[in-house]
Amino acid sequence: MGTSCFDRRNVATALVAGLVVIASAGTAAADAPKCETAIVNATSVFVQTKIKALGACEQAVVKGKLPQGTDCHADPKAVAAIGKATAKLSSSIAKACGGKDKTCGSGDDEALASIGWSIAQCPNLENGACTNAIADCTGIGTCVGCIGEQAVDQANGLYYGSRLASDPKTQKALNKCQGAIGKAAAAFLGTKSKLLAKCFAGVAKAGAGSCPDAKAAAAIAKASTKERSAIAKACEGPDKTVGTGDDLTPAQIGFPTTCLDLSVPICAGPVTTLQQLIDCVDCVTEFNVDCLTAAAVPAFVNPYAPECNAGTLLPTPTPTVTATAAATSTATATVAGTPTPTASGAATPTATVAGATATPTRTATPAAPTQTATPTPTPTPTPTRTATVTPTPTHTPTPTHTATVTPTPTGAPTPGPCATTGVACGSCGNGLCVVHCGAPGSPLICVDQAAGTTGFCSSDADCTGGDECAGVTTLCNSSACLVPCP
Repeated sequence: MGTSCFDRRNVATALVAGLVVIASAGTAAADAPKCETAIVNATSVFVQTKIKALGACEQAVVKGKLPQGTDCHADPKAVAAIGKATAKLSSSIAKACGGKDKTCGSGDDEALASIGWSIAQCPNLENGACTNAIADCTGIGTCVGCIGEQAVDQANGLYYGSRLASDPKTQKALNKCQGAIGKAAAAFLGTKSKLLAKCFAGVAKAGAGSCPDAKAAAAIAKASTKERSAIAKACEGPDKTVGTGDDLTPAQIGFPTTCLDLSVPICAGPVTTLQQLIDCVDCVTEFNVDCLTAAAVPAFVNPYAPECNAGTLLPTPTPTVTATAAATSTATATVAGTPTPTASGAATPTATVAGATATPTRTATPAAPTQTATPTPTPTPTPTRTATVTPTPTHTPTPTHTATVTPTPTGAPTPGPCATTGVACGSCGNGLCVVHCGAPGSPLICVDQAAGTTGFCSSDADCTGGDECAGVTTLCNSSACLVPCP
């Protein structure tokens, strides 16, 4: 897996690691721990439900059970499940924090100061739209629900938003890999959220502690390893080793060419290998869970980490991914290019968050939020921290490369490397230079055109043919390997 397997995970966890909570038991209002616990638990349940609902739809699209281009945010089943979860989030908070009548805003709510929520307005996530006023526990539910929505959408968009269409029957390995990325990452997101919520609930009850504690940290590390292993197993090549030449590449899978740069250059970086893809998925997942959890427990994580609100959200994609090849009788193929990924700012923040300070009465009186949000912030489609890609609001793939290959028979061998499409190549002289659809802009590939053979023709050893094309499904000449470009 490489030596940097957990570098990004460790930095992400630092957002909530070591947040020591010191308080005198019994000094808070009697129902404050119950209210605090309900908020963080309800937030976690909401996030788990939403990522599961969206994931079920996305997996159906990957497996061909729903049409390519399906907008899972509009899928009836997903909409119903998320709507129900939103209502449950609000009712759970009202029941625990809304006083004897279990109704927020009726006058007998748990005092905002006693639960750390006297913060005037929602702390937001990545300069999104979560800046509602906090006047009573209704505002709390609106706040954590909004940040939960944005955190899940950011992560889910990374897992599936740039995916290329694949046939589950004829491209089994690729299809399996694509499904595994979203499935494993979503499972880790839900697991980590649940573990952190449980830890903070224990702190609220005890009146002191730190999160993640040793038990939670070990469980989170185990869940991260499981996520990484699942993706590696599904996407590595026949040699079952990540980092070798037979891995599926991000370009073949359909994944942004750079990881999200949310705040500081930790997650940010190129994504050209399977290992980099795994690191990016893990890092962005951790960031979103950590920031959401921190927002739900202001009594213990104060101030809110500025890194959580320093970037720009990844726009929620509207899937329109299609992959087609137009072939004529002269073996001329037009290739739909790799979609331009929308990758706006994401990185796992550095460990700059200090824990809640001790107070004799355990009454949180945080200073004004460190970030100044405008009353109605609106995510802009042109982030200022985008490394190498320019996001588009609708995330619609745009062709970036069109290759036309017209085989021209040659009377005599023309040895040499590939320099121009359509010319002869290889030391045996009967190869043809074509472009690999899965990696636009990469060096041309020499493919054997000799009768009865389907192998690459780059050396004498290849002149006898072979089965190299068995694993190549995206060449820009459908006659080369008898498989059209997607």
